[in-house]
Amino acid sequence: MEQRMRYMTDVKDVVIIDKEQKTMAVAAEGAGDNLWEDDEAQGYKDYAMVSLYSIDGDELALVDSGQMMTTKLIADMTDDEYADEVRAYYDLSKDSIVVKL
Repeated sequence: MEQRMRYMTDVKDVVIIDKEQKTMAVAAEGAGDNLWEDDEAQGYKDYAMVSLYSIDGDELALVDSGQMMTTKLIADMTDDEYADEVRAYYDLSKDSIVVKL
């Protein structure tokens, strides 16, 4: 598979805190080199590396992590669209707190 890394200047990273579920999601935009031809054939254009943590007082525990694939380039998404993708991936509340990094 040919790697196609794009030059990344304004990388979108986001932290989302869901007070209802006491969880925190962290998403870091991928470099563009981790999609397979099959992924692209299915319409995926980009991805972010994501992690979900449970919050217990001042303790964080990793619950899940992986690659969230998107059908739109993350660079072409608004910050709100990107946050919505992460919220949907982890089924987070719309009332969650979004911190853009």
